Amino acid sequence: MKVTVVKNVLDANDRIAAENRALFDKNGVYVINLMSSPGAGKRRWWKKQLWRCKTDTGSL
Repeated sequence: MKVTVVKNVLDANDRIAAENRALFDKNGVYVINLMSSPGAGKRRWWKKQLWRCKTDTGSL
């Protein structure tokens, strides 16, 4: 059986993402989307980066 896709199922997600990007750009916000499986070390990585920022600049 052949299924024809007429509409992108992620249209709403794409629209919201575009709105978010425009809002971030307008306000000069740099955004990082860090994704991985649970327990992969995301929180530890962020803590390390924040510590580096604090020690490099003296403050966050």
